[in-house]
Amino acid sequence: MDDRAHPLGVEVFRSTRELGAAVRDRRNERELTQAELARRAGVSREWVNALERGKPNVNVTQLMDVLEVLDLALDLTPLTRDTRADEIIDELFGREPDDHS
Repeated sequence: MDDRAHPLGVEVFRSTRELGAAVRDRRNERELTQAELARRAGVSREWVNALERGKPNVNVTQLMDVLEVLDLALDLTPLTRDTRADEIIDELFGREPDDHS
């Protein structure tokens, strides 16, 4: 399973490099050049190139414009697990609390 895979079919990115790679992959799927994506999003081609390389200082407004052109959304998900949900699942499956294999 891909490290970015999520049980609900969404991808989880933990670095700007992973996010940039996903933007590049989506751009290629949509058969857009960096220049065309940049034109549609109102940013420079150089900015798109930096984003795709994982440049750590990315303007969030510009990022949102690029994601909109690519028909993508930004979803914030807590990194910590809900322990109460784990307890309920343990009860349902008759597992001991520490047996999550």
